[in-house]
Amino acid sequence: MKKTLSIHIGKQLFTIEEDAFALLKSYLDRLAIAFQNEQGKEEIIEDIEFRFAELFQSYLQNSRVVVEETDVKLAIESLGEIENFETEEQTVHSNAQESTKDSDADATNQKRLFRDTDNRVLGGVCSGLAQYFKIDVVFIRIIFILSLLVGFGFGLYLVLWIVFPSIKSPADRLQMQGKPVTVETIKDEFTKAGERIKKDTKNLDKRLRNQAEELRSRVNPAVRKIKNLIGIFIVAASLIYLLFTTLISTGMLDIIPANGEEYYISLYEFLSYLIGIPRYLNFIWIGGIIAVYCIGFFWLIIGTRMLTNNNTKTLRYSLIASILVGIIGTSIAFIGGVQTSRDFSKYREIEKNSFHINSNELKIELLPTFYRSHRVSDEGGIDFLEMKNGRFIESGISFKFIQSKDSAFHITQAFSSLGISNTIASNRALNIEHKIKINQNKALVEPNYSFPINDAIRKQRVEVIVEIPTGKKCWFGNQEVRVNSEAKEGYLEDDSDNSFQIYSESY
Repeated sequence: MKKTLSIHIGKQLFTIEEDAFALLKSYLDRLAIAFQNEQGKEEIIEDIEFRFAELFQSYLQNSRVVVEETDVKLAIESLGEIENFETEEQTVHSNAQESTKDSDADATNQKRLFRDTDNRVLGGVCSGLAQYFKIDVVFIRIIFILSLLVGFGFGLYLVLWIVFPSIKSPADRLQMQGKPVTVETIKDEFTKAGERIKKDTKNLDKRLRNQAEELRSRVNPAVRKIKNLIGIFIVAASLIYLLFTTLISTGMLDIIPANGEEYYISLYEFLSYLIGIPRYLNFIWIGGIIAVYCIGFFWLIIGTRMLTNNNTKTLRYSLIASILVGIIGTSIAFIGGVQTSRDFSKYREIEKNSFHINSNELKIELLPTFYRSHRVSDEGGIDFLEMKNGRFIESGISFKFIQSKDSAFHITQAFSSLGISNTIASNRALNIEHKIKINQNKALVEPNYSFPINDAIRKQRVEVIVEIPTGKKCWFGNQEVRVNSEAKEGYLEDDSDNSFQIYSESY
């Protein structure tokens, strides 16, 4: 009775006697030592293990399932002894030749056909047949091309592609060529394969370099033309940009619409109205002009470099200088902007005028606008700023309806503005002018209001507060205004008795 083991070799499971396993392991260990300095030793040993698996499969016949010591000895004899492999390669070569001399005839009988995927055009069928029959692959391919014309070539090629396996190891290539599969021949095949790969890599690298040079020689002129066109466009756009910047900064070109479509003001004048404080204006204006000019010069230098294909130190230093000066200008403008923002920090609302009307009802109407003694029924356009006699003209009055505490109507004007302090915000609010005319039980409200240009634009607003006594009626145009005594808010009522709130509504 002998003890058996289960092992995996060549990715196949075998049951093997303990003595046979010891002999196999000893052989593989000696192989590992013999090939320890060889390049690709792991692949060589793995391929030898695959060869052992093939031989064991051929030995296990007649329902025998256990690999015996005799099987291992036969396999080793087929592959070759390696006792002297560690010493000199020449000794190993002679030993391998002697051990495999008797197996040459058997190797020819074991010759198999594979697909050579390393030299393939499609599936490697033609190159495999050429190596199997030892003829030039060109003849095989000509035969298949002729068979394609006849009509059966495609089907035949497809069948051979499916039936024959591809070469997966040096042992497969040796069997296809009818050579004995031994340790020495496997090693030689690995060496040849490495040389082939190295040669192919060099040829591929050379071929890719040549193709890259050829492609570069063809593409470079087109790239230069495209680069020149882009450079021309950038230079032209930069010059136009700098021209408009000069016209705008010098005040020769007015771009801000004011008083409708008939009158425009310069950018500097507009900023002076918006900023108000001269020293902050200078920071923003000077810093902004520097930054804007630097943007134009930056792109002008980029376009010049692309157009002339020149990268001199002068252009590089000019490019760096435009960036640095642009950053400085932006920083100056930013400081001015931060200082200006302080003038928007305080808010003040002032109740300036108050009117009292003792009547059973109050009618509120908006005063019409007149131009040269003619009433303006409609207007539009691109009014951005409207100025007259040193004052800004603004439209849009807010109305607030609340419940009166007595039996009289009360109308109050509330003016509001922003400033750097409460005092300045209050003074700006008091400088607002807005007219309300009282004619018996009518309140004629002007839809526009004005404030001095020197106060700058600081969110000046006008709100008309109307107090409606209980039990009395207030009409806004054709609609009645009612106050909810609980919510203390006013609303208008239309003819269909559907009410809507107009708390702080603008007209």
